[in-house]
Amino acid sequence: MKLLSPKLDIVFKSLFTSADSADILSDFLAAVLDVDVSEINNIEIQNTELLPEFDEQKYSSMDIVLKLKGKLVNIEMQVKKLSDFTERSLFYWARLYARDLEEGNTYRSLNQTISINICDFKMFDCEECHSVFHIAEDTRHEILTEKCRFDFLELPKANTDSRQIRRLKRWLDFFNLKSEEEAEDMVKTNDTPITKAVFILKKMSADDRMREAARIREKALHDEASYLADARDEGMAQGMAQGMAQGMAQGMAQGIEQGMAQGMAQGIEQGMAQGIEQGMAQGIEQGMAQGIEQGMAQGIDKMLEELRALGVDEAKLQAARQNASAGL
Repeated sequence: MKLLSPKLDIVFKSLFTSADSADILSDFLAAVLDVDVSEINNIEIQNTELLPEFDEQKYSSMDIVLKLKGKLVNIEMQVKKLSDFTERSLFYWARLYARDLEEGNTYRSLNQTISINICDFKMFDCEECHSVFHIAEDTRHEILTEKCRFDFLELPKANTDSRQIRRLKRWLDFFNLKSEEEAEDMVKTNDTPITKAVFILKKMSADDRMREAARIREKALHDEASYLADARDEGMAQGMAQGMAQGMAQGMAQGIEQGMAQGMAQGIEQGMAQGIEQGMAQGIEQGMAQGIEQGMAQGIDKMLEELRALGVDEAKLQAARQNASAGL
C-alpha cells in the first residue's frame, strides 16, 4: 500500500484535526514552541476561513487554526515555493490577529498570534531548519511585542546535525515520509506521538474515500501548476513577440528620423555649395558684362571730350553719343 503524503494539504489537515489527534498535535506544537507538552492543553480547532469584510477584499482559507490559552495559532503546510509566500504569511497573521478582537473589547485583550509555516523548500540562507521571527528594534533588538510571532520550518534541512532540531527532527522526518519502509523504521523508535501519527496516516491511506480525495486534490494541484506554466510560457511568447514588434517599429521610426535628419543636413550642405558655385559664376558673368559696358561708356565719354577739345560742334557730339549708346 502506498502511503499518502503528509505534505498534501487535505492529508495534513485530517491528520492533525481528527477527533483522536489531539495528543499528536499537542506534541508537535510543544516541539515548535519549545515548551513542555503539558503546557499545550485545551486545544480548540477554529474556522480556517478568512471571510472578506468588504466586497473588494480577498477570500482566504488557512490550513489549520487553533486556540490555546492566550494564543491563536495558524499552521500552514506549503509545498511549492511562491514569490509572495512571506507576504501571504503576514496577511494570514494580520487577519487572524484582527479577527480575535470582539466588539466591545479592548486591544489589550488580543491574544498572541503565532504563524507556523512548514515549507517543503529552502526559505532562508542558513543551516538552521527552524527560524523564529518577532517585531524587534533594529539596533537594540528589543522585542516590541510578544503577540506577534512567525515560525518557519524548512523540511529540506531536516538532516542538519543541530541540537536545535532534536525535538523537531522527529516531526520533520515524519512529514518527509515517502515509503512504508520508512514509516516502519519510525515505528521502531517507540516514540509514542510519532508512532500514533504513522498509524493514523496508514489508516487514512487505506481509506478509499480519502485516497480518492487525495488523488483529486493532487490532480488539481498538478493542473494548477500546468496552467500557471502554460500561462507563463504564453506570456513570455507574447512578450517576446510584442518586444520584437516594438523594437522593429522603433527601429524603423528611428531610421526614418535619422535618415531625414541626415538628408536635410546633406541637402543644406549641398545646396550651399551649389549656391556659392552658381553665385560666383553669375557674379563673374555679371561683373564682366557690367565692366565691359562701363568701360565702353567711359571710352565714348573720353573720345567725345577729345573731339570737343578740337572744336567739333556740340550738336554733332551729342548725336554721336546717342549713336554710340544705341550700339551698346
